[in-house]
Formats: sequence, C-alpha cells, structure tokens
Amino acid sequence: MNLHNVSSARQDNPHLLHKQDRADHLYSRFWRQRRVQPSDMTTLRQAVITLISWVLCGLAMAGHPTRDGGVEMDHGTIEVPSGAPLPGIKLSLFQDDMSGYNLQIKVKAFVIRPPIPQKAKHYPILEGHAHLFINGVKIQRVYGEYVHLPAALFNEGINTITVSLNNHKHATWTATAVEIQSTLTIDRRKSPVLLHQYSSSPL
Repeated sequence: MNLHNVSSARQDNPHLLHKQDRADHLYSRFWRQRRVQPSDMTTLRQAVITLISWVLCGLAMAGHPTRDGGVEMDHGTIEVPSGAPLPGIKLSLFQDDMSGYNLQIKVKAFVIRPPIPQKAKHYPILEGHAHLFINGVKIQRVYGEYVHLPAALFNEGINTITVSLNNHKHATWTATAVEIQSTLTIDRRKSPVLLHQYSSSPL
C-alpha cells in the first residue's frame, strides 16, 4: 500500500487515528455533511451581531438602568404629529486621540437643544434632546451634535451605542409606534471597530 492509500485509509477509518486526529476527523466530517459555506457563516455572524444589537437596544429603551447603578423611570413615548416632518438620525464614531471615541449625531427635521425657553425662536420642526446609552445603560442627555465617550465606558470586546430622540419631557419620539433612534455595534478588538449600524429613521 502506498502512502496515498495509507492516508486515504486513515481518513476513511477514524479508529486508526489518534484521539486528536479522530476529533478533527469527526469535526470536519460534521461540517462537510452540512455543507456550510463561508457565505453562510458570514450571514450567521451578521445575524448574531444584529440580534445582540436589538437585544441591547431593547434593554436601553425599557426601564433605563443608569451608570450609577440606579434605574431611571420610563418616560414613555410620543408620536410625531401628523403632518410634521419625520426626524431622521445617523451616528458616526471617530477614534479620540486621548481616550475612547467621539460620537457625531446627525439629525434631520429635528433641533437638538437644551430645554431652555427661547421665545425669540420658533422652529417649524420638532425639537428636544437626545438620550445616550452604552450597552443598554443610560449614560447622559445630549444637547449637541458631538459628544465624547471615554474608554472607561466600554467593555473590551463588543459594545453597543444607542441614541434616541426625545422631547423636553424625556418621552421618546416615535413614528408609527417605532422609537426614533440609532444604534452602532462595535468591537474594540477590531479595526475598524464598527460591526453594524442601524437607524429606525435613516437620513
């Protein structure tokens, strides 16, 4: 029997293999039988990332835990009035030279500002502020386009960053009962860090 036949016999008969070889053989045969293609694994990976994003986003939107360990009351939702322009939101993340990241919050048909009376101004579109969540935990209110996120706010691996648009009574704006918000899923061990991006109302 030549070497090729010996190798073939060993592959066809797992009892001739050592324990580690036998485990490798069975693992390889398992996946060959199921004919899992690389594209299938990519799809599965994206599905898992999306699921993680949705779960953490759901945690962020329900009974908000806060960074000090408390739980903030749920302020509910408020539907965008009929005839009003629909707000849009998009998040962008940039590495900070000192620590963590800088988050950009782009919006349309919405004015982000503090809840300070400004009688001289009248906005024909909706206004309010934003709520920032990291991994389902409310971090702070946001009154502007940019906010710095220190590295201490993040886990080493996968994290989610969620921003919702809220009125000045903290209720989350909704469109057809869907909360207007955007979520980034990042993996700090990778470069680039962005794994997945979602917006319920894209720009």
